[in-house]
Formats: sequence, structure tokens, C-alpha cells
Amino acid sequence: TRQIGCKGIQSQAFPSRYYGAALQLSGRLRAARRYGFSLRMNTPSPALSEVLPVQIWSLQTLTYQEEEIDGTTATVPLNPRQVRTGSFGLYQYQPSVLDPLTSPVLSLASRYPTSISVGGPVYIAIGGFSFAEAKSCVLRVVAPALFQWTYLQTEFMSTPASLTPYFPNAGKLEDGSLLVEEELPVGYIPAPLVEPLNELVSVSEGNFKANVRYGLAARARVPDVPTTGSTNAFLILCGSTESRLSNRPLAVRMEAPRVAALVDARIGYSSNIAGAKGRLRLSIRTATDLSASGALVVRGPVEFAAPSSCVLASTSFAVNEKTEALRERLINYEKLADKQAIQEQVLGPTAKQVLQLASELSSELALLRLEVAELFRARAAVRALPIDVGD
Repeated sequence: TRQIGCKGIQSQAFPSRYYGAALQLSGRLRAARRYGFSLRMNTPSPALSEVLPVQIWSLQTLTYQEEEIDGTTATVPLNPRQVRTGSFGLYQYQPSVLDPLTSPVLSLASRYPTSISVGGPVYIAIGGFSFAEAKSCVLRVVAPALFQWTYLQTEFMSTPASLTPYFPNAGKLEDGSLLVEEELPVGYIPAPLVEPLNELVSVSEGNFKANVRYGLAARARVPDVPTTGSTNAFLILCGSTESRLSNRPLAVRMEAPRVAALVDARIGYSSNIAGAKGRLRLSIRTATDLSASGALVVRGPVEFAAPSSCVLASTSFAVNEKTEALRERLINYEKLADKQAIQEQVLGPTAKQVLQLASELSSELALLRLEVAELFRARAAVRALPIDVGD
């Protein structure tokens, strides 16, 4: 694991405050890759939050000389499908997830993708969220980005009696009290007809009582793959469009269960010559725990023949995947060589950066020559087509 240095970015207006962070990399950031990280940050005090403008978060990459390279063109959104700009903001109260009497409950009727389910969109129920004090606000319910709310008015539930069937233990808590105690004050929330289709927003404000548990349920489409490009959680936000903290009384975050789908499936082969024997290499990312007595089933076209008694081999890379990976490395080598040539023209052949790049290019070229020769021998052994690099 690489160690990454991190230091706060000091505010010019308030030198004692730090409003961001700079990560000092010990390795390269590759182009066209997805990266992620987490930072511990302290939120502003309630008094200061009252006068803060709209929350704006941005990302930017710099050279070691602090020259700007890439950057986000707008504030990083909380929901990638949202139309209006804006990121996550501050709220007055968030219920404790440790206390079962105050922790909201999320229940999905099914985790299977709607595209392969017989019953269509499934009911998603959220119950047990409450306010620390009586407040009036517009309610916003945000599902993970790939979910889509879709239902008729008769399929929206918000009363204790109508919500009981959608929660475990008949909607009762450990002490016997109801998970949902009163009807949702905002009334019926219509399903979205335009983007963002994963958001519900109440038509008007609701008058919420203090320490009273509320809930709702409606149908939604479960995606074919899990949400990985943004937060995989359901959010309940009250007053999200308000600019003052006193008008933003509640925020609830509930981690979404994993979609019951095998994703990132890939297939490789040792030979694609008609009539030849070969091996397939398959890889997947699972979503659900499976006991030792379970099974993994592989089905292919009827013309392919598998032996009645299968023999599994180790999961070394198949030939076509090795070719694809090596091709990408060659492309990256060409880009690095072009960069070195440009720097040599600008800075001269004896510049420190030019000499460093030349050394990296020399080492990489030596490795590539060995790996290309080895790959050609491997491809010849299995009679792979010369130009085949997989799909």
C-alpha cells in the first residue's frame, strides 16, 4: 500500500482555519482510471453554519510545480442524477444508528434486478425516522443513483397500518412499540416523471412532531448492477433546499443492501480455433454470501462441449487478457515517450525532468521487450490469432 501525505489547505481570510486538503502522491495517477479515498474533516459549528453559502466541493490535480492539470467543472454532486447544482450540506439532527429505538429501518421486498424479476418494481420501505423537535420542512428521499422510483398513487404508503406488512416483525420494535407511529405529514409524494428519477420530493411542507416516528413505502426499479459511482445509500433530507441551518432539521442515511447480481463478469480463453481444445477463464464479483454446500453454474452455447467431470485450473490470466493488458502498456509507453520528447524540446536534453523520464522509459522498454517475446511464444503455443485481443 502506498503512503500518501496529506496536509490542510489554509484559508487566506481565516489563517487558523483549513478549508481543504492537498494529497501528496508517492506514485502516478493513471489516466482513465477511477480512484477513491476518504478524509476526516470537522464540520462548521452551528453558529458559523448559519451564514455559510451553498456548499461547494471540488477536486483538482496539480503537478509538483503546482500547475493545474485537471479539475471538476462544477461542485461534486450528492446525487449524480440531480438537475440542480449542489453537494451535501449540513443539518441540525441525524438519528443515532446505534440505538434500535431511534435508528431508521430500510426494507427492500427483493434485491433482485427488476429486469429479471417477475413481479416488476419492488416495494422499498423506510420507517422509524423522527425529529428532535417540531419542525416544518419539505421532505426529500434520495435512492442510490441507479434506482428508479415508479408507482401509482395507490402504491404509495405513509400510514402506520399500511406500512406494517413491509417491515420485519410486523413493524414493531424490541420494546413492542410501533416503528411508524403517525401518518407522514407531507401526504402523498408523486413519483418522478423526469430526472432525477431516483428522488422523491414532497409537493408541500409537512408539520413534523418531535420524537414521533414516521415512515413511507413505494415501488422502485432495482438496477441490474450495484451503485458504485456514487454513495450506495438511501437518504432522507428535510429542508435540503434551504440555505440556513435552522431550516434544515433532519438528515438520515441508510446503507443500501447489495443488488443480488453477479457483476464485473469477464471471460477469457486459451484458444479460439474451431475444433480445438482449450480452457476458459471466468471471473466475477459476487454480491451475496454463499455456503460451502452451494454451487456456481456456468452455461454456454449448445455447440460448446464440456466434459461430464470438470477439472478446474488456477486462475492465471488467459492469453487474450494478457494481450489486451500488454497492448495498454504499450500505448502508455508511447504516451510517455511523446511527453519526454516534448519536454526535451522545451527544457533541453540535460534537464532533470527529461533525464528522469528517459530513465523510466529505458527500464519500461526493457521489460516490455521481454514480455512481448514471452506473449508471442504463449500465443503460438495455443495457435491464437495474431490480431486477436479479445472483446
